[in-house]
Amino acid sequence: MKKWVATVLALVLALGLCSVSWADSDGASSGNLGEVYVGWNNGNDNNDGTAADKAVRTMTKAMELVKSDGTGVVYIVDAVPINQYFFGEAHGDSYITKPVTLKGYGDNKLSVINSLALPKVNGKVTFENFSFDGGATFNIYDSSNTYENLELVISNCNFTKAGGGCVYIQPKIKSLTVTGCTFAGVDGASTQYLIWPKLAKEVTITNNTFNGGGKVKGAIHLGDGGAEAMNATITDNKINGVARGVTMAFATGKNDTVSIDNNTFTDVTEGAVVLHENMAANPTAKVTYGAGNVLDGTTAKEIVAKKGNNGTAVDAAKIVEAPAGSELVNNGDGTYSVKPAEQKPSNNYYYYSPSTTTTDTTKGSPKTFDAGVGIYAVTAVLSVTGMAWVGK
Repeated sequence: MKKWVATVLALVLALGLCSVSWADSDGASSGNLGEVYVGWNNGNDNNDGTAADKAVRTMTKAMELVKSDGTGVVYIVDAVPINQYFFGEAHGDSYITKPVTLKGYGDNKLSVINSLALPKVNGKVTFENFSFDGGATFNIYDSSNTYENLELVISNCNFTKAGGGCVYIQPKIKSLTVTGCTFAGVDGASTQYLIWPKLAKEVTITNNTFNGGGKVKGAIHLGDGGAEAMNATITDNKINGVARGVTMAFATGKNDTVSIDNNTFTDVTEGAVVLHENMAANPTAKVTYGAGNVLDGTTAKEIVAKKGNNGTAVDAAKIVEAPAGSELVNNGDGTYSVKPAEQKPSNNYYYYSPSTTTTDTTKGSPKTFDAGVGIYAVTAVLSVTGMAWVGK
């Protein structure tokens, strides 16, 4: 009898282990799905999330199902009516708990309204193919260090009501990348910047279009009180209808570096690049202003150096590095231009000296041919010329 009971228990245990193994091989059960679909309107958390018609309803469930290695994609398949569903409470805890790509499903960009919370994630979180229709989307004022390992990427998105705080991130993050996006300015943004990462260590803003419509103070603001140096790359953007193109306010004496190249500034009223007055006291940043930048429309001021409270202007010559073959020119009115370097005459000259028979091409060393040699050469030339005339 005891042997029979032992046999039954062993069999039950074996079946239990098999069940665990089968569950681990199922991506939906173990959180190994490469793609998960979420639909607030038609989804159900009892679904497996493997297709648009099998979408789960909440982001919490999607995070349980998607891979944790950063390669997973969560597709949002229908309209997002409230920010609490998509991200969590505004400026509070996020529902995004893993490195992941969040992508609007379908050919059209999916509309998202209201402000969003920033995910506290160690790694990359990408937002792709969304139309952010709120005035303050990534408008994050939390000053804690809980985001310092976040790599935030915003790709191929529209900001249809681009006012203050479209991408305003006050806390420290590891990196911010904004690429392939369009910003359309609205009323009430005359004192606002569309992208302002205050404490990001790495910033890449490339291939975006900013249409301020004359309603926005600035397209991009870098720095302002960061405890660590920022490295920023601003390339291939079209910046239209704002007062300031790129503003820099590195005021803590860190060795911040900024590369600005291949951007087109159109109808930018105050300056394509503005060096904020806070930089007058500690001009330690290094800005490379490339030859590929273009001023278009009514944009006339290339680099503007603001004055600090004590009346001292930012010394642009200590900050801006002109590209090879060009130089930074002070226009005398607080503005600077980058122009082709002036071509100076050659320093190689020949001087006559009757005391030596050597040659020297260094200016200031009067050494050339001996007078006798010179006379002989002239005589030889005249002789040959005379022979030519006689021959004729």
